[in-house]
Amino acid sequence: MVAMHKRVIRRIQKMQPREQRRRIVLRMGEGFKSMNLLSKKLSAQLRASAQAPRTPPKNRMNRLRVSWFCLGVASSLALQILPNISFSLPSLSLPDMAWPEAASLKEEATEQALALPEADKKIAAVVTPKKAPAPIITYPLKLELEVARGDTLSGVLNEQHLSNSEVNNAITALRQVYNPKDVGAGDTLSLALDKKANESFPHITSMQMKDGGLHEIMVKREGEKLVASKKVIPTKTVVAHAGGVISNSLYQTATDAGLPSSMLAPLIQAYSYDIDFQRDIRSGDSFDVLFEREQTAEGRAVKYGHILYAALKLRGRTVELYNYQHKDGSYAYYNAKGESVKKALLRTPVNGVQITSGFGMRRHPILGYSKMHKGVDFGAATGTPIYASGDGVISEAGPKGAYGNFVEIKHNAKYSTAYAHMSRFGKGIRAGTRVKQGQVIGYVGTTGRSTGPHLHYELRVAGVQVNPSKIALKTGNTLEGRELAAFKKMKSQLSTQLASIPKLSTQEASLSKFKQ
Repeated sequence: MVAMHKRVIRRIQKMQPREQRRRIVLRMGEGFKSMNLLSKKLSAQLRASAQAPRTPPKNRMNRLRVSWFCLGVASSLALQILPNISFSLPSLSLPDMAWPEAASLKEEATEQALALPEADKKIAAVVTPKKAPAPIITYPLKLELEVARGDTLSGVLNEQHLSNSEVNNAITALRQVYNPKDVGAGDTLSLALDKKANESFPHITSMQMKDGGLHEIMVKREGEKLVASKKVIPTKTVVAHAGGVISNSLYQTATDAGLPSSMLAPLIQAYSYDIDFQRDIRSGDSFDVLFEREQTAEGRAVKYGHILYAALKLRGRTVELYNYQHKDGSYAYYNAKGESVKKALLRTPVNGVQITSGFGMRRHPILGYSKMHKGVDFGAATGTPIYASGDGVISEAGPKGAYGNFVEIKHNAKYSTAYAHMSRFGKGIRAGTRVKQGQVIGYVGTTGRSTGPHLHYELRVAGVQVNPSKIALKTGNTLEGRELAAFKKMKSQLSTQLASIPKLSTQEASLSKFKQ
């Protein structure tokens, strides 16, 4: 750009007659004005520089430099913009000049002027791409559609070029047996369309969809009307076997193996009395689960029943759970001896955390000296739910000095538990409230004397803080008599099924993940 400016300035300097310079500058200014590319101010400066009277030798060089700079800018703009713009300029008849290059410049200008129409054609071909021909749709037409996240049934139908009245008729007919708002991501839709010669839009001949795998919804055309019907899909209940080796996390491995997430949560809660999932589960451990699954003839799961048996193999020890149904119809988990796995108190009142400070003497992180730590600290993010370790009555709830937001639960005449540094309390948590084991009583925080978000948990025996890991907690119910005999019979049957039922394959595991 700088070189081009200098070249233009040198050529103008070579024009000896001042009158020639004046005419060229004026015509260039008028040309730019007609194109509306230069402001009025720049045009005025160009005229002033050309028409200014002879100045004293002291200031003449400064004025010429300003004029040369303006002419250089104007020339560069013209060279860049003029080839791409179609307009008409007044014809210029320049007299013969003393330039050595004048003849060559005139030939170049002529060649560029002749080449402009062809260049315009090439540019137009690039800027305006050719439109692809519209695909030809032949009817009758059958489509298999899958509902994406955020889609609605009416939106899916409108995308098939149906008329608004046809979509409304289909939705109205469907409402007689099914709520169209229940259609969700992953649902499939089988659609059959046809179009008569005198019709502007196609019409629906049939539409079929499945309601979570339990029902089959059908919309058919009868004459000029659409009629909907629903029938129950025949299913059967089977015992499924899911298992595998834990590589990353129990949750991910179990769901990949075909165990539904809705079953995994209560299973983890049943194990939480004896297993610390943050520290006891390691890569290389394995699991096996037998559970009830209701499925269609092709093997697609439509509903889940109860977990019947579970086993976790953790570095040489196996922890088994049996889900036994009592005479009154209720279910509870028992170990191999027929003892209830439910303890009076949970080992950890908060899930997915790690112990940041154990029970015993330690150097206090804030006070700076050794002090007895009469509880266990569980590090967790602010807002993590805190659960009641057992059934009981809240004896105290509110701010309490260094404890911050504090809750104490009295479980019986001997045992009580305390929870400190909460960010906030659970709904309805106040002194005198009765709570159940596993109920949310608050959320992790860093109130009181605390260096970061965590739960300070205490187990108190007769009002004295003790180490929770050193206390043997009492189990719940133990089966006896006829119920123990029924339990042993169930154990024998489950052992046979565990050995004979193969684990779900990858394909079967994917089929088991139905919309819940």
